[in-house]
Amino acid sequence: MGLLSDIQDALAARLETIVVANGYSTEVKAVYFDKIPMATQLDPHQLPAILLLFNAVEIEKIVGCNRTKAIFEIQCINVGESTDKEMISFTSDVYKAVFYNSSIDTTLAFRDMNSAIYDIDSPGIEYDLNMIEANRFAMINLQIIFNSQFHNL
Repeated sequence: MGLLSDIQDALAARLETIVVANGYSTEVKAVYFDKIPMATQLDPHQLPAILLLFNAVEIEKIVGCNRTKAIFEIQCINVGESTDKEMISFTSDVYKAVFYNSSIDTTLAFRDMNSAIYDIDSPGIEYDLNMIEANRFAMINLQIIFNSQFHNL
């Protein structure tokens, strides 16, 4: 495995911690990142769930290494009866897990996922993109910037 898949595994593991027992307000039932089902295939008893979609890689050559940007979409799926407040809380829990590895701590901890991580950026969240389905939907755009070499990408 390479650095990119190690980072994806670490991100998925971090998202799997989003449960009430860890202090979050959302009880995520599953995080799908390898074999990803269609959101329409998820029944209400399987929700809330997270689909972690790997979207693209951008590589910038800098002295001695590459500055690599892995672009992910984190799709937060919840039952159709979920309120806006619940969906906002769900996405907030995702940010807490990714950036702080805690439901209450405010110390940045995203570099703990992998020592190669330089920064994480999130340009935005889009809510309810697909109202045809009965489920609520929010998509978080996440960019993980890390240092790499071509041989370990």
